Amino acid sequence: MLKKLKYLNKIHSSKNSSIQHEQSNQPQTPIDKHISENHLQLKNILGKSADVKFRDFQFMLHEPIDIFLCFIDGLVNEDSVNTYLLKPLMEPNFLLQKDYRESEDLIKIIKNNILSSASIQEFQTIEDAVDHIILGNTVIFINGYATCLSISTQGFETRNVAEPDTESTVRGPRSGFNEVLKVNTALVRRIINNPKLTFESMKIGKQTNTNIRIGYIAGI
Repeated sequence: MLKKLKYLNKIHSSKNSSIQHEQSNQPQTPIDKHISENHLQLKNILGKSADVKFRDFQFMLHEPIDIFLCFIDGLVNEDSVNTYLLKPLMEPNFLLQKDYRESEDLIKIIKNNILSSASIQEFQTIEDAVDHIILGNTVIFINGYATCLSISTQGFETRNVAEPDTESTVRGPRSGFNEVLKVNTALVRRIINNPKLTFESMKIGKQTNTNIRIGYIAGI
């Protein structure tokens, strides 16, 4: 029995290493300076999933600069997104408008002087951005820059996800769904970190109009 377990573990390890090797050899897509192209790339990769959210707005300097955020509903703390990202970026910053020079790097100014987050990272590829989005980060794209910012915004507030009474398990996570739809989709996403995971929203029931989401991995 022990020999069989060791053999299966060896096969599993070699399979994982081959998958990681294939992923590392995949071509990377650089971030475009035009955010409309990045918007399209993200939609092509993440699909039309109902829990993938885009927030477009303008950052005011000497002239408006187009910006958009991308995050997954249920994986982020919405209060953090509103308070520490949207609010400082959308409110007029008169000191910045007065002192800003076009030769300065706006990405670094936003990162170091505007956003108040403990964890901010810069990336230059769409694949890196997608990896961080499905982990619960919020990614910012700025028109005119081939770099995006990933800000740590993981977390949500709700009641604890408890172990199901009728489906106890010996191994694996002891958690089950609850009555909050976005919590359930987030629970699935925390287990399946695949950008092709898609949730489609619809309503059923002539009288109740119950909101449901159908989840699947696109391409399978």
